Amino acid sequence: APNQSVKKIDDVPLKAIEILRTVIAQKLKKPLSDVPLSKSIKDLVGGKSTLQNEILGDLQKEFGSASVPDKSEELPLEELAGQLSATFSGTLGPHTTSLISRLFASKMPGGFSLSAAKEY
Repeated sequence: APNQSVKKIDDVPLKAIEILRTVIAQKLKKPLSDVPLSKSIKDLVGGKSTLQNEILGDLQKEFGSASVPDKSEELPLEELAGQLSATFSGTLGPHTTSLISRLFASKMPGGFSLSAAKEY
């Protein structure tokens, strides 16, 4: 077998905009490319207020209720992400941690959890 060296990949902090787009794309069941930064949550849900409220609830769970501004559904995503960045820790929050844990439980071998992946 050829001798291959393994390159170390540095951990980098997440950006609020990455989390914001991911939470919205997951809820809308769309790829990230279909969640443009110029649109607002209100635009993206197309008048479905229940879906809009679910997204806002997920964002409050992820970023904290105090961090999500009033009327955030009307802001372009780029502007909303800028406001969320002010208090964002750069790590996964409760909502995204839950989503990733469910993904690991359904797709990975038994016993290979999110915490096992982090240690790996």
